[in-house]
Amino acid sequence: MAAVFALALLAAACGEDDARTGSAASLATTSTASPATTSATEPEPLTEEPVDAPSPTTAAPDPAAVVTGSGDSPSGRLRWSDVLDGWSASAESCIRESLGEEDLEAVLARQVTTDDFPTVEHASILGCIGPEPARDVVLSWLVWSVESETGTAISDEERVCLRESMTDLDVIGMVESPENDSSDALVSVFGKCAGDAFISLLLVLLDSGADLEDLSDDELDCLREMQAGVDWDGLTEDPEAATGAYLALTVGLLECLPEQTGLDTAPVEVPAGVDDDHANSLEGATAASVGEPVEGSLDYDGDVDYFVFEAVEGEFYEIGVAPGTLEDPTVTLYDADGWYLDYDDDSGGELAPHLYWRASSSGLLHVEVDGYGTGSYVLTFAVSDVDDDHADSSAGATVAAVGEPVVGVLEYDG
Repeated sequence: MAAVFALALLAAACGEDDARTGSAASLATTSTASPATTSATEPEPLTEEPVDAPSPTTAAPDPAAVVTGSGDSPSGRLRWSDVLDGWSASAESCIRESLGEEDLEAVLARQVTTDDFPTVEHASILGCIGPEPARDVVLSWLVWSVESETGTAISDEERVCLRESMTDLDVIGMVESPENDSSDALVSVFGKCAGDAFISLLLVLLDSGADLEDLSDDELDCLREMQAGVDWDGLTEDPEAATGAYLALTVGLLECLPEQTGLDTAPVEVPAGVDDDHANSLEGATAASVGEPVEGSLDYDGDVDYFVFEAVEGEFYEIGVAPGTLEDPTVTLYDADGWYLDYDDDSGGELAPHLYWRASSSGLLHVEVDGYGTGSYVLTFAVSDVDDDHADSSAGATVAAVGEPVVGVLEYDG
């Protein structure tokens, strides 16, 4: 689930530091999105009409513009002529040398806030104007991207928070080396500052088809409370803190939006005349025993089957589904309260799911069998005979000594 929160939309400008030397003077950009009612409109076409070269003596724009939404660029969206107006002769010279005289004139007329940001041209310009103005340009693009994608406006107060939280980020390095992932830092910044716009972005990334207006008051309150409770700063502190933050976000989404996240375990109405062999909800799950195969079938569109078995702390279980007439089954594991634990589709080969799980405590575990289409299958539970040579978690990590090789084997998928 953590991959969902890499926020591909925000991470498009991620990387590490390799910045050019340029002006370090302070520049803040204008707001880049319209209010929620108009922010999702198509970007206006890029004009190629030449504009006057920037004057090195003109005063730089007001730093407050990035957070107040002020600015004089056409349609309220940032153009490169706005960014470069008032910058030093050395920055202008750097840009002309990087792009060439003819290219610069064309670039100045273009909007910064476009879907193709960042390009090589953008990276060259940001490297020349310096870290702080580059940060404001990238922030303007990020804000425009989120507002355009979600239709949810980011308030002035939230813009201030975003700008302050991005102070220590090397955005030039992010743009110049997008293959080097620094998405945790951006997730942290937007999760902490962007309020309902961040929730809207999660809905988009979940492909839920829902907007904020579609959520009930209880769902929205739940999501806001979840967002406020995540340790966003922990995302960039250490791996353990990052894992905890993503876990809190994942659990919060599952709890607040069970239908959108696939944790809706309410019974599905069984069509008239259909004899459903196993319950389609946790409450009526069929009791199963380890070592004893269970036959089942998905009898109608939307049918899922639930099973429950008693797990023993420390035991390592294999859960598999052998396809019958159901050509492509899937298996999902939940704890006693119905919280998601793991999922598998085709690890067993031939479209057969095969899931491995070590029980951290004794108690009930629930298994959901789903699939593509309808048909029969055989579900098996077994204590695995795999001898796992090294632990799957840091808690049981093998002690190693510097200079002494360690032999290991990955015995199973996952």
